Amino acid sequence: MKSESSHRKKDLPEERKSGNEELVAELLKQKQKLENEIQQKNKKLQQLETISNLMPGASFQFSADKEGNFHMDYLSKGAEKIFNKPISELQDPNKMMGGLHPNDQNEFLLSIKESMDEMSLWDHKYRVKSNRDNSYIWIHGKSQPEKTADGTVIWNGLLMDVTHQKNTEEEVSRQKDEFEILINKMIDGYAKHKIICDKKGNAIDYETLEVNAAYENLLNIKKEEVVGRKASEILPAEELKRWLENFGPVALKGETTKYVIYSENNKRYFEGTAFSQKKGQFTVTFSDITQHKKTLEEITSVNEHLKAREHQLEDSNQRLAVNDAELRRSKEMAESYLNIAAEIILRLNRKGEVILLNDSGYKLLGYEKGELEGKNWFNTCLPIETGRELGNRFYDRIERKEEFLNFDSEIVTKTGEYKTLLWHNTFLKDEKGNIIGTLSSGEDITEWKKAENEIQKHNIFLNAIIDNSLIPNFITGVDGTLVRANNALFKHLKINNEDVVGKYNLLKDKNLVEQNLMPKVRTVFQKKKSVRFIMKWFGYRSGFSTLSEANNPWIDVTMFPILNENGNLTNVVCQWIDITIQKEAEIALLTNESRYRKAQEAGHIGSWEYNIQDGTFWGSDEGKRIYNLDLTKEAFSGEEVMDLVVEEDKDRVNQALIDLINENKPYDIEFTVIPQNTTERRIIHSTAELLRDKKNNPLKVTGVLKDVTLQKQTEKELIKAKENAEENEKNLKNSQEIAKLGGWEFNIQTGMFTFTDNFYKIFHTTAEESGGYEMTVQEYAEKFVYPDDISVVLDEIEKAITSEEPGFNRYVEHRILYSDGGSGYIGVRFFVERNALGEIVKVYGVNQDITEKKNAEIELINAKKTAEDADKLKSAFLANMSHEIRTPMNGILGFTSLLKEPGLTGEEQKKYIEIIQKSGERLLNTVNDIVEISKIETGNVKVTLKVVNITRHILTLYEFFSLEAKRKGLKLLIENKLSSDESLIKTDKSKISSILSNLLKNAIKFTKSGTIKIGCVKRANMIEFFVRDTGIGIPENRREAIFNRFEQADIGDSRVFEGSGLGLSIAKSYTEMLGGKIWVESEENKGSTFYFTVYHNAEAQLKKEGEKKSSEEEKYEKLKVLVAEDDEVSLIHLDIILKNEVREILFAKTGIDAIDIAKKNPDIDVILMDIKMPKMNGLDATKKIREFNRDVVIIAQTAFALEGDKQKAIDVGCDDYISKPIIKKEIISTIQKNMKRKKGSSRK
Repeated sequence: MKSESSHRKKDLPEERKSGNEELVAELLKQKQKLENEIQQKNKKLQQLETISNLMPGASFQFSADKEGNFHMDYLSKGAEKIFNKPISELQDPNKMMGGLHPNDQNEFLLSIKESMDEMSLWDHKYRVKSNRDNSYIWIHGKSQPEKTADGTVIWNGLLMDVTHQKNTEEEVSRQKDEFEILINKMIDGYAKHKIICDKKGNAIDYETLEVNAAYENLLNIKKEEVVGRKASEILPAEELKRWLENFGPVALKGETTKYVIYSENNKRYFEGTAFSQKKGQFTVTFSDITQHKKTLEEITSVNEHLKAREHQLEDSNQRLAVNDAELRRSKEMAESYLNIAAEIILRLNRKGEVILLNDSGYKLLGYEKGELEGKNWFNTCLPIETGRELGNRFYDRIERKEEFLNFDSEIVTKTGEYKTLLWHNTFLKDEKGNIIGTLSSGEDITEWKKAENEIQKHNIFLNAIIDNSLIPNFITGVDGTLVRANNALFKHLKINNEDVVGKYNLLKDKNLVEQNLMPKVRTVFQKKKSVRFIMKWFGYRSGFSTLSEANNPWIDVTMFPILNENGNLTNVVCQWIDITIQKEAEIALLTNESRYRKAQEAGHIGSWEYNIQDGTFWGSDEGKRIYNLDLTKEAFSGEEVMDLVVEEDKDRVNQALIDLINENKPYDIEFTVIPQNTTERRIIHSTAELLRDKKNNPLKVTGVLKDVTLQKQTEKELIKAKENAEENEKNLKNSQEIAKLGGWEFNIQTGMFTFTDNFYKIFHTTAEESGGYEMTVQEYAEKFVYPDDISVVLDEIEKAITSEEPGFNRYVEHRILYSDGGSGYIGVRFFVERNALGEIVKVYGVNQDITEKKNAEIELINAKKTAEDADKLKSAFLANMSHEIRTPMNGILGFTSLLKEPGLTGEEQKKYIEIIQKSGERLLNTVNDIVEISKIETGNVKVTLKVVNITRHILTLYEFFSLEAKRKGLKLLIENKLSSDESLIKTDKSKISSILSNLLKNAIKFTKSGTIKIGCVKRANMIEFFVRDTGIGIPENRREAIFNRFEQADIGDSRVFEGSGLGLSIAKSYTEMLGGKIWVESEENKGSTFYFTVYHNAEAQLKKEGEKKSSEEEKYEKLKVLVAEDDEVSLIHLDIILKNEVREILFAKTGIDAIDIAKKNPDIDVILMDIKMPKMNGLDATKKIREFNRDVVIIAQTAFALEGDKQKAIDVGCDDYISKPIIKKEIISTIQKNMKRKKGSSRK
């Protein structure tokens, strides 16, 4: 037994040893397993950290515990790149909130709260201050919140810098807003339309796309009544057809046209411009051009009304003055009664002696009635110091006549008792206004003073307790208004007493409403119970502007009521403890893996890894989703992944990966893929970096990728939107340029004008040349306003800035000065802008250059006058011709009839025959003049040169006209200063004779008495002739007109003197044919001298000119001419004139025919284009021809031309202009001149 037992005892230690070894081995195995798990987690953590740092933007983890405290648990290194700040600073919630833009803080916190309350996606954009340049950048944060078991809410997501995108959006929005503002600020109507065509492309209708406010106002129609509707739904068929004819070519061909319409509905005229911004669309701008009579009448009416109101105001002011005097007297009486209504009434004289004291006063002071009369009040009834001080004040005030109305002071009763009285005093004056003493009333306020002193002592005690407390607290009244706060509150919130006392109201604090704590607060006020709660207090969210910069702490609040002896509430005390640090310390951290996963999901960013050893790819779930790969599969071959890259990007993507591995080049690339089992192309942005092993050998590539397809589309759309906005702005500027509009504004406060570029264009200058976009009123007036109109402009500005009219809107026209010289006209439409108080702060206006319109009006007036003069002239000429033909005809027929009478004597027959002969000669002269002027007009007068002895010829004329002069009692004299050699000249004798005969006839005809002198003198190579008379003379305003056809010096007197009125016109034409000129010097009632010159040797001179002319004619003799003319007579006339001068003549009777012939005959040299033709006028035809032929010479012709017609013809493409009737010499000269210019241009 013993040996067995001993054997067992020896074996026991071995068993224990074996068991311990197994335990140690198991522990070592578990330790190794834990170390492997930790190593794997560290590798995964390193992998996640690398992926996070490669991701665009920054991943984050943000959490809020159930108490509402916020913590920034994690931020990737990408945040340092975005904010240019260290991670430690960015993870500080206070610093993070402090960096938010003040305008974004409230919305940022609300977005977090909403996401936390509803567990909804947090997707928010906000501004944060960056250290890069101390400016704000835009951040886009996105994350889906999760709630943990302990109630903590966690956000894992991504922060992206979207500043560039946001700035682009804001710029596009700004340009769009500016465009809309400009359109709606225009005083002209604006409308944009889309043309509607049939299948053949013909315009059949149009739809209104947009209109501005001026459109509604001018046409008295609402926007919604036209926008989106077709014109056929609104307009009658005939009117629609007319508009389509006008606007169809504008929309379909890009033409620009101007139009003028009269609106029957509005009883107004409108002038507008139509142009095309885009094919198939057209835009119109128009303005009201109704005459200003109505406006002037309204202004007159307003002025009369204002004058009537002025008279009313004067009457009212007079009545107010009377009432005011009565009110002052009543007030003085009332104040006297009020001042003496009290317990004691005291009257003192100027020495301070008692004159009167009422019974209650004696009783109050303890004296017998009458005992104080005659005694000095200040020495008897006041304490010594008080009496001395008040006595001195009393005497001083009386001396200076300065009343001392109310004050309180101590008095001493007869028994030595001190009392306090409140005095009301007034001066007493005699009938001359001199001060004779004072009258005072007093109230005993002794007890009230004692109570007041006790309250002050109590308040001092309470204030000391409150001010020295380290706990912030404040006291409110029963309405919640803060009446008292201690220094601890001011110091903690960094505010001042003025910020809260009397301003802050506890019951109106929005923090309490937003955090649902107001019911608890009302418990204190309504149920008079104490409460306690915890809240986050924000100064800027309190609703009080004075607290916007206050601190924003977490606070533990206690409130309790203060009641009076009746149990009524008198005040509420609020005190709190700052628990901000405690609340921030309660926020917990989440795991890194969850943070990265949520960040990738929020940002739609995938991570990937390329194993260099086996050539396989690994991808995160989000990366697989982007490529539409199998989520359950762990790894993918390189071929599987590269097959999804589009063919054109494969080599570039593969090379980028090789360059990263072999040369460590940065891998940052965009490429296109087609996700697996789809056909949709997606744009991918990927970045990566190379990881190496301990021996620095390439191990693997880890990276991130993001689907940026939507972002790229958005960028394109934003760029397109920006281009559209810029195009719209350009179109607006173009429309303003077309309409010659320029905007401006006038700032009332600064007194400065601000102008647009188009404004300066009106004045032919730029802002740079004029010293900038701003200038004063005086500078504007002196630089741009016509001197005589400056007062008009200044008056209109004064009316605008002083107007009380609610809808002030005016239009005025005045003259302007162009910067490059000359003057013009502008029309100015302007209106005012008022602030919330109704005060005018700015004047806005638009200037329009109306020079063309004004000039057209002036031309119309001149044309009307010319037509009237021509009509008057024609009537006078016809009457004169009738007289000049009928008078001699009557003589011929009358005396021929008398010759048939039997029994006539020989003397009578001779007399009758002489009369018949003279009448026949007179009739023949008239007919000859008419025939001669007709020949001159048609160019059929030839110049025949011969040697003429001018001295002898003048002598012959002298002898011929001397008898006629003698019959009128006139002396005819000769003054010849030519030598014998100089007298021989080569010229056309008949034309010299005709000129001198006409001048001599007129001299004899218009001279009643005196002398007539004929003479000549040589001047250089010219002979100057003159005929001088002492006749009636010619008025200064008619001296030029007398050389016109059919005119005499005074049309009204033409019948007084015989003659056709053609003589001087013929003389002028002959003089010019001979290379000279004719003119007159005259003085009414004293006489006239007519001069004319001819060449001494006309043959040599005319030969020289003829050679020049012949050489020019030779150059252009073989011309092909198109005559566009609808009048048959004019066609025949032009054919006769041109048939011997040109090679070939083509004819067209309409503008359309002219275009067709010009297209079929590109070798045409000259087109004579009549302006007035059927189907298409000459100006429009010229425009069309210029589209395909820029070289042909086009000369406009018309029967009756305004001054402005020539410029219109030149503007549309005509080279020159000629007025009907067509004279051969003029038309040939015009053709030669323009052909010469064309040839010269082509040689250049």
